[in-house]
This record gives sequence, C-alpha cells and structure tokens, in this order.
Amino acid sequence: MCLSKNEEEIEAIAKKWASVISDKYVRQQAEEAARIALRHGIKDLPELREADLGKISKYHGARASFQAGMTDELPSIIRVNKRGYRGWKEAHANAVRYGQLVQDNPLLHELGHYIDYCNDSANYRKLEHTWKVENVDEALVKKHLSTYALSDYAEFEAELNAAIMRGKVLPKELLSYSHMNQVDTPLAKRMLSLASGDSVCLPNEDVCKGFKDAMKVLFHQKGSSFSIDILADKNVQGLIEAHTSVLDRNLQRLEMSDLMRQRLTRSNYIFSGIKTFHELNEAFPSLLDSNGNRKTFEAFLNDVRKIDKTYNSNYLRAEYNFVQSSAEMAVKWERFSEDGDRYNLQYRTANDSKVRPEHAALNGVTLPPSDPFWEEYYPPNGWNCRCTVVQVRKSKYPATPHEEAMALGEEALQRDTKGIFHFNPGKEDKTVPDYNPYTIRRCRDCDIAKGKIKLAKAVPENELCAACKLLRCIKDVQNEHIEKNRSLYGKLIKDDKYKDVAFDEKNGGLKATHIGHNLDKDKGWYETTIQDVGYKHGHSVILEDEPQNVYKGKSCEGLWDDLKFEVAGAESGTSNNIRNALKHCASKPESKIAVLFFPNGNFSAENFQAGLAKFNGLKGTSQYKKFDLIYCIQGEDIVQIKKPS
Repeated sequence: MCLSKNEEEIEAIAKKWASVISDKYVRQQAEEAARIALRHGIKDLPELREADLGKISKYHGARASFQAGMTDELPSIIRVNKRGYRGWKEAHANAVRYGQLVQDNPLLHELGHYIDYCNDSANYRKLEHTWKVENVDEALVKKHLSTYALSDYAEFEAELNAAIMRGKVLPKELLSYSHMNQVDTPLAKRMLSLASGDSVCLPNEDVCKGFKDAMKVLFHQKGSSFSIDILADKNVQGLIEAHTSVLDRNLQRLEMSDLMRQRLTRSNYIFSGIKTFHELNEAFPSLLDSNGNRKTFEAFLNDVRKIDKTYNSNYLRAEYNFVQSSAEMAVKWERFSEDGDRYNLQYRTANDSKVRPEHAALNGVTLPPSDPFWEEYYPPNGWNCRCTVVQVRKSKYPATPHEEAMALGEEALQRDTKGIFHFNPGKEDKTVPDYNPYTIRRCRDCDIAKGKIKLAKAVPENELCAACKLLRCIKDVQNEHIEKNRSLYGKLIKDDKYKDVAFDEKNGGLKATHIGHNLDKDKGWYETTIQDVGYKHGHSVILEDEPQNVYKGKSCEGLWDDLKFEVAGAESGTSNNIRNALKHCASKPESKIAVLFFPNGNFSAENFQAGLAKFNGLKGTSQYKKFDLIYCIQGEDIVQIKKPS
C-alpha cells in the first residue's frame, strides 16, 4: 500500500501544512504537493516556512529551497520565497515547456529532495551529493526528466522523485542511476517499484480531482433523471482520461507495435468510461436528501466519497494489476504470432506456494498457437493471476492432447462462473474483455459492448448500451483527430519555416510557430501561453506568419483547429473589459475564433456573460462579428467555451 494515512487525514494534514503560505495559488500548490507525498508513503512532512530568499529575476533567484536537518534530530525545512509569488505559475509552466524541469510544482520538487534525505540522510549531507552528474546517458535524462536533473546528484534525485510522484514510468537504465538502489528502505523500494510500473499509488491525485470535477457536472445536471450525455462533458472526460492514464502506465514500459498500443489504449479508455458511467449513476440518487430536497454540493460530495474510494482505490488497484498482466501477455502474443506454429506454446505458473491449485493443474500444458485452447485459457486467468506462456521447441515438448487441455482449462477457471476471464488479450487486442465487472455476458458477442452484472444492477440495460455507444463514438472522433494532427505534424516538422513544433500522441495536441510570427514585446507571452494551453487540451494551435503588408495589419494570430483565431487579453476581467476584448478579436476580418486570456486569474462566468451581452449589443455595427467559437483561458485551463446559440 502507498497510503500512509486515510484520505480525510491526508487532506487535513495537507491544508494545515500549506496554511503558512499567504498566496492563494502557491498555497494550493503546497496542498497538492503534500497530498501527493503523503500518498506515496511519506510519514511526516518537513517544516514549511515563508521567507525572503531574495529578488527573483529571469536567471537568478529561487522560489523555494530545501534545507536538510544538520542532524537527524533537527528538523528539515522547505522555505518558500515571498518575492517569487508573482509570475510563479508562468515561470514553472515555461520551465516544463522547455525541458528545464520535469513537472510544474516546485514544492513537489523540494519534497523530492526530502525523500532523498529520508532514504539516506548521511549520504545527503556528503559533499559528493552536490557534484555534477557523471557517467550517465545525458540525452536519456533530459528526455525523461529535465536538464536541471543534470545539475548535480541532489537535483537528479529530486527531479526523479518528483517524476515518480507524478506517475511517470521510467526506463530501467535511468532508474539504475539513482542512489535509491544502494539503500534498503521501504520508501526507496516503493518509489522504484512505482517508477518501474510494477505498482501504482492510489488514490491518484488526477483521479481524485477528476472525480470531484465529474461530480460537479452531475450536481449541476438539470432534470430528474440521470443523463448519459454528461459522459461527453470535458470534466467527466477528465475523470475517464485520468483513470485511463493510470491503466496506461502499464503500456509505457512495454515494447509493442503502434497498432497494438493504440488498440490497448482504446480498450483502457472504453473500460474506464463504462466504469465512470457506473460511478455517476450510483452517485445520482445522493443529490437529494431524505425529504427530496437538493443537497449543497459540499454535502453531496461528502456523501459520495465512499463511491470514490470503492471505485478509484479498491477496484482500481485490482484493475491496474489485471491490465498489467493483460498488456504483458498481449505483447507476448504479438511476438508469438510472428512465428506462427513454428513453436509450441507452454503454460507456466509462478511455481510457488501462492499459485492457485486450479491454475497449477494447467502448468506444462503445451499446444501450438493455433489451438483454440489459447482463445479461452490464455493468461491472465483471474484477478492477480501471475501465470504466463512461453515458446518451446516442438521436438522437446510435444503437444498436450487438445481435449485433455480443454478439460484442465475448464477446471482451472471453474470459479469464474460468469466466464469473464475466457479471453485472449493478444488475439482480441484488449486489456480488458468486453464482458467484465461493469458489463454483462452478452457483451462477449457484441461489438458495442452492452449490459450489466452485479455492479450494474440498478442500471437499465438500454442506458448502459447507450453509454457504451457514446463512449466508442467519442473515442473514434478522438482517434480521427489524432491521426489528422499526426499527419500535419509530419509536414510541419520538416518545414524550415516553422519552429517549436510539437505533437502529443495521447490527445492529438499540436503546436507550431512560424518564423515570421511577431510576438508583442510585452504581451507576446499571452499568445505562447494560450498556445500551450490549447496544445495541452488536444487542440492544434499554429501561430502563423504575420506579414507586414497585410491590409491595415489585420492578420490573425494563426490557426486554432484549422480556423483562424485572434487573442485578446482581459486583464481586469470586467464585463466592459471582456466586451472590448471581443471587439479587438472582431477587428480582424478573418477571425473565426476569439480567444480571451485572463492573465490575472480573475475570470468570472457572470462577468463573461455580461460582457458577451454587451458585445452582442453591437450587432449591426462594424465592431461586431459572429464567432464560431469563443474560448476563455485562465492559467492552464480553458475555463469557458462559447458556441453560437
């Protein structure tokens, strides 16, 4: 288990620890860092203090620093620079963007130092800990961690620990550089296990946030019955994607074809989506109290925390282990298929005292890959099954009679009365069968996966079918989007006129900047920030050439998902400010999308609606135009999307 304390206790400790920070955003980051560290087995946090660590400039000054105790009896301290609050978010987002840091929470980095100290306090105090990192593959470190990780051994360990706590699965070679391999502490063993993908720390910060955001969507749903359509909401999709990301960790460390990876990822998404549907459906009745009155959101969220724990901690751990085994066996099958029936396949158990007797009966069963036996009894054959299959020479290991093998298989899976585990992940290209704890038996024969079993008793079959269809449709659209942007990326990366070209394989995000694009001296960071936010959320954002000979200089910023867009700052966030920002975007004749940026974190849905109303009052004048879309961006999030009514 990764949990050092229960969730209620973790939340209380995190809030108390961070309460010394006066800045709201930095305090939230401190809370986040504390929660993550506590969930990863840190028993006691170092002392947190606000301090004046000197002026912050572009190249100098620390926003936070870790000071280890001079002895094990003296406290370790993390100091947070009060002078660094301004520009805190942008500075660290840029550091991640350009590969300087592995993640954007500097306090989690400092807690990475603390973990290093906890693992071996004597080594941490040695002078050698500040020596430059040597005898490593620097390109590998930069790719998976950051340039900062190469500063010295202390920073390497801090960046490594921060990456692990963020859920990254890392190459064995990179992990071999860590001092954690030389210490024998439960914490070091746990961190290395998490980093290798052998284990998972739950609850996961992203899943917890995703659950809360999804519950907000459910809370604000209108009508007296649960609407399946909310599965398409971006915040509900956030929970699905967060859950999927946990399962996808298993795929990161395995070598497989692109097609296999794509199909297994899809399987994880569909499974996570159906699971999310059950969470929402189960939570829906809790919206009302015993008198039929709607609860406050706080009361509702408190009442559904049990659902979160059940699905996203207890169940998710077992699901992670199953997907881990399924993915490994799918990769093996892909390799076996390359050889056809040249070799036989042999079933093997872990051969220890933990092997289930019914699985032990299958040990040594040998058949060619084409035998139907492998369609029904290929591992994993149950939750936490550790069985495997290996290739063997036919001359050395003759085939088991088919009927005998099938009888042994039936005996091995006799406890699987519903037949859930009768599937081959490699042949079906799935980590989880269509028939699983969130569906019904008929899903085995249905391409769109419908139904319910024990966990879905309260769900009408037609609703579950509709949810399955919707999720698959969403995924198909996402895949089309990814393929389209992948193709565009292939062209842009070869074009000398574009720089900073990047593509996200997971969500299809694409960004590029034409060498002729003119960034404003003072507010050019508005454009690069919204570009990064759009990219993060899976959009294609290309800052195009801005030729000086365009009529009255009214060229747009570039293309947002193939539509021309313009950016305007809404510094004050007032309704008048928002109206004026929209007027600016409308002044560009070709603009189809208006992107409003709120650099000071003062977005208000009420002010936006009021400002939009004022802008709409300009209809019939040259200051107005009808946009296809209006995006409002604050921090790292798209906080509002307005489509034409």
